[in-house]
This record gives sequence, structure tokens and C-alpha cells, in this order.
Amino acid sequence: WASVKLAENTAFYFDTKELSPGERKTVLQLLGGAIAVKVDKLAGGTFSVATDAAVMGVRGTVFVVDTVPDGSLLVTCSEGSVAVEDDGSSVLAKPGTVASQPAGEGLSPASVQPAELSAYRSGWKADAFAGFAANAIRYTSGYAAAIDGNKAAFLSAYARLKAQSAILSTWRDARAAGKVPRFTDWTAEKKAVAAVIFDCLEGLFLLERPYYRLVELKTWHESGTGAGTLADGRDSAAFFRDFEAANRDLVAGMSAVREALDLFSWASAGSPLGDFFGAKAENLGSGALFLED
Repeated sequence: WASVKLAENTAFYFDTKELSPGERKTVLQLLGGAIAVKVDKLAGGTFSVATDAAVMGVRGTVFVVDTVPDGSLLVTCSEGSVAVEDDGSSVLAKPGTVASQPAGEGLSPASVQPAELSAYRSGWKADAFAGFAANAIRYTSGYAAAIDGNKAAFLSAYARLKAQSAILSTWRDARAAGKVPRFTDWTAEKKAVAAVIFDCLEGLFLLERPYYRLVELKTWHESGTGAGTLADGRDSAAFFRDFEAANRDLVAGMSAVREALDLFSWASAGSPLGDFFGAKAENLGSGALFLED
């Protein structure tokens, strides 16, 4: 009941859960790039899209989400409607109205006739990328600093999570075998894993989007945009040459933590802590995740 088309150099995370027969909850987190989405009429459940700047609630619609590495956002809708929300403000994107958010600014609507939608998107992207390109090295520096400043703590937490691999394997195998967990199952095991997941979550929130933004910026750098010297004195060419090799352990860790969150939520069988971690997993990569909630 939903289809997603990806632009080049797009990264996203997709999760869907059956809440009850005929009712599903689906979250798509756009970490970088652009997507075109078609969602059929939903008989039950919800479908939402999250970026670093906003969260979109969807009901039976056709829409496009464009992002730029500086955080700029455009939501255009050719059928149905999309409620775009950020920090208490909301704009309804629908035929005749688009929602846009320049880097560092708030959401705002703009009137665009459906026949002019394609041309408007093209013009918006050209302007937004021109603004980004002039400051690309600054964004590279900022995202690189986020990786450098938080990677060690995350990998330390990830090492402690790997020490719980036997528990996670038990849950993985039990779920594959069709077991239906009970609230009282694996009490000690859940307590041990939960303590580690808290630390992993905090690091993942701080690292995931900067990493995927740098993947996107690497492609731009290869085409000549954003070359120069980072704020810490590193040459951008040297930084991006070593970027993938230097972060293989980080990529593995981010994937493992997401799976651990999913397994913990399943093993918790609807417990408050399981629901808590499930909600955090849904909001990773977006501005909607706050660890103190």
C-alpha cells in the first residue's frame, strides 16, 4: 500500500509494525537525499516520514520530500495532503500549497498551482543547492566534528552491547521460530541489555545523521563542491579519501544497535520499557528524539 522512489545518494530507514489485524504503524526516516512516496488510502494505522527538521503525517497521498545537506526541506504534494510539523509549527502540504523550510529557519507555506509544481521544485532545488554549495566546507567541518566528538563513546557502548550477543541471538532465534514473548520472559536479560542500549541510543542519535550527511557530501566533493580545508586543519580530499575505511566499525555499530532496539522491543512484549525503546528507534535520525522523555 506504499511505494517509495529514491533520488541518487539517498539514505533512509524504514520500519513497519502490525498493531492489530488491518492496522499498521510505519515510520520512514529520511537521513539524506530525496524521496517520492505514494501511499494508498489507509484503512487503519499511520504512515509518517521524519527528517532532521520535521515530521510528516500522511494519509493516502502522493508527495515528494527534498532535502539539502544544510538541512533545507521542501515537501510538495500532488494528491491528498501531508501535515508537516516542526517545533510546534505546522504546515499542510497539498495540491496548491507546498511546505518549505530553509536551513536554520521555520516552516512556511507557499502557494503553487499544481501545473507549476515541477518547475517550482526544480527552481527550489537549484537555489537551495547553490546556497549550500557556497558553505559546503563549513557543513563538512561541522558533521566531521560531530563524528570525531562522539564516535569513541558510541563504540565503547557498542562493545558492551556486543558482550550481550548471546542474549540477542536467543531473541533473534526465538522470534524467527515464531515464539510469542510474554511480559515475564527474560527479565534479567532485558535488564542487562537495557542498561547498554541507553548509552548506545544516545551515541546513535548524535552520529547517525552526521554520518549519512557526510556520505552525501562526499559525492558532492567528488564533483568539485566543498573542496578546501576543514575547520580543524584537515584537507577535505584527505578526509573523504579515508572516510569510509575510518568508519566501517561505526557503520556496523549503528546497524547492530538498530537491530538490538528492535529485538528488545519484541522481547519486551508491550512492556513500558519496550515501548519506550521502540518509540526512540522510530525517532532516531529526526529532531523528534529526546532521551529525557
